[in-house]
Parts: sequence; C-alpha cells; structure tokens
Amino acid sequence: MNLNYIIGVVGALAVCLFGMITQINLGGNPPVSVTPGNLKNFVDPASILITIGCTIFVVVASFPGKMLREIPKHIKIILGTKRFDPITYIDQLVELAQIARKNGLLSLEEKANEQPDPFFKQAIMMIVDAYDPDKVRSILENDIECMSARHDDAAAMYREAQRVRQFGFTATEYDRTKAEYLSQLESSYENRNKIKNDQFGDEYRDNYLGNEPIPGIETEYQIMSQLIPMLPVDMINEYAKDLISDNDTNLVVTLYEQEKDGKVYPTEAQMQQTINGVRTEKLEAYKDNVKNEPLLDETKLPKAGKIVKEKENTKFGYKELTLSNGARVILKKTNYKDNEIQFQAMARGGKSLYGKADYNNLKCFDFVMGTCGLGNFSNNELQKALLGKQANVGVGLGQYYQYLSGFSVPKDIETLMQLIYLNFTAVSKDEDKYKSTMAMVAQSLKNKGLSPEAAFGDSLTCAIYNHDARYTPLEEADLAHISYDRILQIQKERFANASQFTFYFVGNFDEATIRPLIEKYIGALPKGKASKWVSADPIAKGIVNVNFKRKAETPKAMASDLYHMPMDYNIENVVLADAAGQALSMVYLKTIREDASAAYSVGAYGSVSRMGDKAFVQIFDQCPMDYNKAELVLSLLEGGMKDCDKYIDADKVEKIKANMLKNLDEELKTNGYWLNVMDEYNETGVDLYTTHRAAIESLTPAKIVAFLKKVVASNNHIQVVMLPEL
Repeated sequence: MNLNYIIGVVGALAVCLFGMITQINLGGNPPVSVTPGNLKNFVDPASILITIGCTIFVVVASFPGKMLREIPKHIKIILGTKRFDPITYIDQLVELAQIARKNGLLSLEEKANEQPDPFFKQAIMMIVDAYDPDKVRSILENDIECMSARHDDAAAMYREAQRVRQFGFTATEYDRTKAEYLSQLESSYENRNKIKNDQFGDEYRDNYLGNEPIPGIETEYQIMSQLIPMLPVDMINEYAKDLISDNDTNLVVTLYEQEKDGKVYPTEAQMQQTINGVRTEKLEAYKDNVKNEPLLDETKLPKAGKIVKEKENTKFGYKELTLSNGARVILKKTNYKDNEIQFQAMARGGKSLYGKADYNNLKCFDFVMGTCGLGNFSNNELQKALLGKQANVGVGLGQYYQYLSGFSVPKDIETLMQLIYLNFTAVSKDEDKYKSTMAMVAQSLKNKGLSPEAAFGDSLTCAIYNHDARYTPLEEADLAHISYDRILQIQKERFANASQFTFYFVGNFDEATIRPLIEKYIGALPKGKASKWVSADPIAKGIVNVNFKRKAETPKAMASDLYHMPMDYNIENVVLADAAGQALSMVYLKTIREDASAAYSVGAYGSVSRMGDKAFVQIFDQCPMDYNKAELVLSLLEGGMKDCDKYIDADKVEKIKANMLKNLDEELKTNGYWLNVMDEYNETGVDLYTTHRAAIESLTPAKIVAFLKKVVASNNHIQVVMLPEL
C-alpha cells in the first residue's frame, strides 16, 4: 500500500471534518469550540446525489469508454508501492558487474531476460553485445530524449491544430497562402507545353487508383484562378472547424517507431494524456507579425553601375556584359521552359583560403547561412515576404569557389535581383533560427552513429581523403567549436568583391527588362580585392584498404572501390569515364546481382573532376551486399575491373552510346545543362558542348578498355569494406 497516498487522503478527510464541527472565535472565550452536532448541517442526500452523481457522469461524458475501463488499473498504481528506487538499481548494477567480472559479459544475458523493466533490459543486452560504453550511454539518453520529444511534438502539433479550430487563420496568413498557390499555379500554366511524360503518368495513376480528377492544367488554371480569390478567410476557418476535431471523434494519432526488443514505446494512455492536456490549455490567437515593407530600401541603394562592354558568343549563343564595377554577366535566352530563369554566380577562392582553425566552421557554412536573414528581415519574416513570389537565392562555399544559385519566373526577376544584392551586402543573424537548426543538426549527428550506412560513408570519406581534417565528416562534438559570428565574417570576406564574380542568367527572360535591373543591382555591388584558390591534392595515393566490422540490429555489409589518377579535363575524357562506369555497372549487375544473387543493387560510376588547378578521373563502385557472400562479391568486383581493362563486349558499348545520346538530347533542352557548359568554358576554356555528340559516337570497346587499363595501371586504388559484427 502507498503510505503517502493513505496519509494524504486521511489527512484531507480529517481536516474537512474538523472544519465542519469547529467554530473559531479569536476574541471569544474559549476561542475554539467543537460542536459535533454541526455535522448534520452538511448532510443533505439531494445535494450529495447531485454533486457526486453529476461529477461521475461528467467524467463519463468527457472520456472514451476504454479510458474509463482503465480507472481501476490507475487506482491500483496510485495505491501501489512500486517506485523507481535508484538504490535498488545501483545494487543490481553492482551485482551484474561482479557476475561479469567472474563469468564474462555473456553471462549477463540470463539476468537481462529476468528483468521486468524493458529499458534496463535493453541496457544490459547492449553490454552483452559488447557495445562501446559511450555508445550505450548515448543510445539510452537518446531513448529518454526521444520519449520526451515525442510527447512535446505531438502536443505542439495538436495545440496548433486546436488554435486554428478556435481562432482560425489570420487574414494575412491566408492572403500569403493564396498568393503562393496562385503563383505556383500560374507557373505550371505557363509551362503547360513543356510537361514531361512522367507527370502525365502520375496523374493517370492517381486517377485510376484514387479517382483523382485530371482536368488538365488549362482547365484547372481557369477554374482556380477565378475561384480562389473569391473564397473569404471566414469560409476557410469555418471549414477548418469541421476538419479539426476537439474530441476523440475522427481523431487518429499515428506514431512510427523502430521495432526493437527492449525499446520503450509510449502507451495509448500516455498519448491520450498528452492530447487531453492540450485540450485543457487556454490558447491565445496566433499573432501574425508581418513586415509590410519592401525587401530593400531602393532610396538607399548605391549609384547604379553601367554596362561598359558587350560581346556575343555565337558558339554557345550567349551575350557577355562587363559592368563598371568589373562584374561579368552572361545572358543566354532560352524557351526550354516558358516560365523559368536559372541563375548562378561563381568566383574563385572558397574554403581553400582558410586554415585548420576554421575547419569546423567551413563544414557548417552552407546550412548555417540557411538560417540567416537578409536586410531588415529575419529568416522567418523573409519566408513570409517571399510567399507569392517565385524567386529564391541560396549561398554556398565549395572547396575552390564561393557561389550563389537561384531561380525565378520572368515576372519576379526584380525580386531575384534584390535577393542577389542582399546576399552580397546585407546578410544578418537570426539567433532563433540558428539555435533551432543547430539543435536539429546535433540530434541528427547523435543518431548518425546508429546507422551502419553512415558509419560506412564516414569511413569511405576518411579513406579517400587520407584522414585530412579539412575533409573529415562533421561530428557532434565539433558543434561546440562553431562560431556563428565567424561564419558570417567568412561570408562577408568571400562576397566582398563583385568584380571577381561571373553572373549567369539562363532562361526565358526579357532582355529589355533584365538589362537595367543588372545595372541597378549587380552594377551597384562593391568592388574589392580579387582572390584565387589554394590548390591541393588531398586524395590518398597508392593502395589503401580499410576493413572493419560494425554491430547493427540488422546485419549489413557494404563495399566500395575508388580508382583514380590525374587526367586532362576535356570532353573526350569526360565521355570515356562515363562510358567506363556504365560498362562496369553492366558487368557487376550480371555477375553479382543476377548470377550470384549476392546483392540487390550494385553500380559503378565514372567522372573527370577538377580540384583547383588539377583534374583527375575517378572510377567508383558501391555494393550493399549479402554478408554471407561478401568474399564472393569482393572477388567479383576485382575481377570485373580486371576483365574490363582487357575486353568489353561491343553490344554493351552500343547500348551505352545509345543511352548517352538519348540523355544528351534531353539535357540540351534544360537550362541547367547550359549553366554548366558556360561556366566550364568561361572558367577553364574547356568546351563541353561542341564535340560532345561526336565524342559519344566515336566510342569503341578498344577506347574504353585502353582508358580503364591506364586508370588501373596508376595503382591508385582505395577499397573500403564493412562487414557485420555477429
């Protein structure tokens, strides 16, 4: 029996009775008088029936039958004496430690199976399985945090749903949502003549399986562009009340969890308690703080620049403009998509200019920049301001380049230009967004160790880059050394000089509209000191073999090979590397997947890449394999490469050529292809377009064999193999 509960109940009854029969008169004599007869004044059968009876039936009306049937169980828990006594657990741990010292860790398995507490049982079983102590602690702490987070997340979601039900959406929220929907609808309508086959296929599938209407974009645009503006926010809010339940009618709470012995899952009663807790909260209407001001104050812009030089490139069909601040702008007008403009700005420098003290900051640069605001707008305010506009710009820092990339539709081209200007001149801190993002990153890195695939990827990266700290994967402990201010300073340094950037615009823009905007925004950017990258050669040389075992709930095995060597960067070598990778993939699919049934998927890939002033070819394969056939798979991977550097079937080469020509024809009609082609040409002088088709058509088995033979002869081979620890 729970003594505290008894004391509490008896004490409450005693004080209540004492108050009923006692009269206190501080000035009288005696000051306290006890009159047991007063008790009858508090006894009235009708009142008792109304009070107790109504209370019981109000409770019955407020909760589902399943919860009411559990009341006896909860009373039993209240009256029970079961407690989580830490001393008891400490004694058990001491006993288990003594057993392990005498008989070894495996002897604890029997004790673990005797444990009624699933959480404690899970901890013992991980020790039996020889998990690293830090890993055991991390997993258990993560389970506790996740349990708490599940309830917090469920409560937060239901709370916001109830807020909408009680107060509705604000007019400004609804206006932004309408504008965004109509803008996306218009974009789809403008590109109606460039719809790909797979989109039609998806629509027909949904119609067949779910009777989803397929009116076509022309009809949908006509109907919705007239209907949506007519729908008032009050109508939407009334509809929301029907959709969002404030009781258990039509409410389903779904929780996806890893199925694992010993794992502690939330009970239905706990989830019900979370939902009921939200229902008792007194909510307030959401306050939509919106900045009703332009992205930037145009009256404070520096004086616009001028186009001082212009030349036309007939080979690639673009115009090159040079501005008065030294910036170069490349314009290529296309109609591959009627409502798309792609943008990119590149300059040399990148991460290569920074040393060891900034390695962790550099690894976090891109996603930390994604937390920032622009000008007077926080990150959240900026997202609200851009709803209804199809324009976006992101900032990035590669190893040898700093860059901006983005897109817009033609009508929002000025918004795109404003975002470009602000990303150069007015990036601002948003502490709230930064903290929430870093918390998510920390949780992700904490969980990364539970994934064999993540462990394999990290090991592969470390092997390829010879454990160079500049390239090693980010770890949870590294986050303590991240400086938001330092990352913003690096951004400021890398984007201080617009004259070293080349700005590319490819798409269906109106040249008469875009030219003055280029002068107004890009021409007004500051000019500074140019920089160049610091070239390096970080990839491991020679023969490198990394073999390790990884314990996992589901045993997994993976293998990867990387063959590499320095090579000239040109379209012929790019095509040969691609073809070599496809040829190897065909061999591996036949020998490993089909004949040996040793893997569900296996593939090889070839490419030629630039790293600063140097270029190299890499032939890479990866195979998640049946660990029972690991030795066979490794021999087939090695044998496939040896066979292909001697002979490749002509039929395979013809299939490869047909596939490459088909892909080329599709790529030629995309704006992204031309962005890459023009950037390579302006940066390196390498033409990836003019002879691309000829390079594919000239492929022969002998050329691919000679290419692979050269790569293998370089004796630069990195292999990483992960096997399960059983």
